[in-house]
Amino acid sequence: MNIIDHCFCHWIKCSVIEHLLRVGSNTSAKIEGDYEALKYVGIMSWKPEDAQKVTELFSKWKVPEGMKFLYPPCTALGCNKSISIFEATAEGLAKVDRYWRHTCTSEIYPVMESAELVKIKP
Repeated sequence: MNIIDHCFCHWIKCSVIEHLLRVGSNTSAKIEGDYEALKYVGIMSWKPEDAQKVTELFSKWKVPEGMKFLYPPCTALGCNKSISIFEATAEGLAKVDRYWRHTCTSEIYPVMESAELVKIKP
């Protein structure tokens, strides 16, 4: 991991923790109807040569039905990475994946409250 990636990862952790402390981290919510949604932390990355294409795609992109941003996409200049926190249904997540998969690599992690996490048995 180079110094830029290390700094970006540290910045991501601080930003996510700060946001979750401000808004809480209930893991389910209702989005536009009766769809059950979960909270996720999403990290997208792309090759430096695709930066212009990503900018063009983002300028045309509309948030799909079944998805709502809690922390909007935020990019550290020069890192070719973006982070966001969002609620999404399975269908909303699939729509996002289909739009970005040809240009970006996505890492998506579900967010759970500690009390819920400890109830899960291995």
